Amino acid sequence: MDAAWRLSTAADLAQPHVTGPYPRGYRVQKWVADKLTKSSVIDPVVNAVYMGVVNMERPPRALADLGLLVRATRVLTDR
Repeated sequence: MDAAWRLSTAADLAQPHVTGPYPRGYRVQKWVADKLTKSSVIDPVVNAVYMGVVNMERPPRALADLGLLVRATRVLTDR
C-alpha cells in the first residue's frame, strides 16, 4: 500500500498548480524520475523496469538500482 500511495502522491505533486508542501528530497527525486522517464523512451531495458513500476508490477525501489541508473545516464549522455 505504501508504494502505491507514494506513486500517486508523487504524481499529484508534479502537477504545475501544486505549490507544496513538498516532502524532503522531493526535488532531487523528481529530477531523477524525469531523467529515468526520458531514458525509458529510448532504451528498452530502462523502459521495462520503468513500466514495471508504473504498472505496479515492481516496487518503486527497482528504479533506484545502481545498474539501471548508470544505464539511464549512459543512454542520455550518448545522445
